[in-house]
Amino acid sequence: IGETIDLAIRVTNKKPLPLNHLEVEDDIPKELEVQGVKMQLSRRADTLNLRHSASMGWYERITWNYKVRCNARGYYSLGPVTIRSGDLFGFRESSTQLPQIDRIIVYPRTVPLPHVRLPAGRPFGEMRGGEPIFEDPTRIMGLRDYRHNDPLKRVDWKATARRQALQVKVFEPSVTHQLLILLNLDTIGKTWEGYDSVLLERAVTAAASAARLAFEEKHTVGLYANGASLTSNQHIRVPLSRDPRQLNIILEALAMAGPFVHYSMEDIIRREGRFFPFGSTIVLVTALMPEPLASSLLYLHGEGYPVVVLSVANERFGTDLRGIPVYELGPYLRDLEVMGFGVAG
Repeated sequence: IGETIDLAIRVTNKKPLPLNHLEVEDDIPKELEVQGVKMQLSRRADTLNLRHSASMGWYERITWNYKVRCNARGYYSLGPVTIRSGDLFGFRESSTQLPQIDRIIVYPRTVPLPHVRLPAGRPFGEMRGGEPIFEDPTRIMGLRDYRHNDPLKRVDWKATARRQALQVKVFEPSVTHQLLILLNLDTIGKTWEGYDSVLLERAVTAAASAARLAFEEKHTVGLYANGASLTSNQHIRVPLSRDPRQLNIILEALAMAGPFVHYSMEDIIRREGRFFPFGSTIVLVTALMPEPLASSLLYLHGEGYPVVVLSVANERFGTDLRGIPVYELGPYLRDLEVMGFGVAG
């Protein structure tokens, strides 16, 4: 949001005959502002029409260059293009619509979160009684004799055969902090009444900013949301990953997050919670805190998950979360909106 991109429209006359009249019409989404041009109304309510007129010589190529400002996050289509042309004497005109569609993804804005602290559920070197609590199965530290209740999947069968005694692998403590962002897209509480567009964009901005913060702090990051992508009927789910492209994947998912809620956030926690790796930090981004959602968070907290809430509401929640930290981001994001940073698109 707020960045500008280059748009080039090129037309080539591939015939040995000139064209005395050429019109090119291109549908551009309203959220993409073509700078320095007066746009025309389009037949589609969500687009404006970019028009060009020119004459062309034989084998001539014309290029129009523009700067386009991205005013809102989303997944946008450019086109189709309608071309009308006439011959040198004006006896014949032809019109065609090209099926080519170009697409662009506009990422949500990210902002600094200077006062937010993401607790590490799996800190480096955390120990209990001389044994690592969390271990990295990809980093083998050595071997030891088998003990009662050791899982069989840890047995090193080749070493066992050599020593004629059961040997199990010992792994180094985990150095990876795992962080799951839960984005609640419900902004009103009654989905049939619609949604609050300002709170929705604040929530997406806060989730994107938390993902960037976690990525910069070398956390493994994942994302769940209780709404569908604009290109899918399934709720948004980006599994935890160490892939260097993970931040881009999350930002793309957030760019295409629609306003309509498929499930309540407590339903998402109930459905997906059993797949959350133990010790992962849970960051909930929400504008609402109904009692069922608060109960789900307290359950996760009681099961040993560090939980943090990023509130984008205008007022404090009235629900007691009993020790779960809540960061009030609503006033901060509202101030950015007033300053013209375009948090809400």
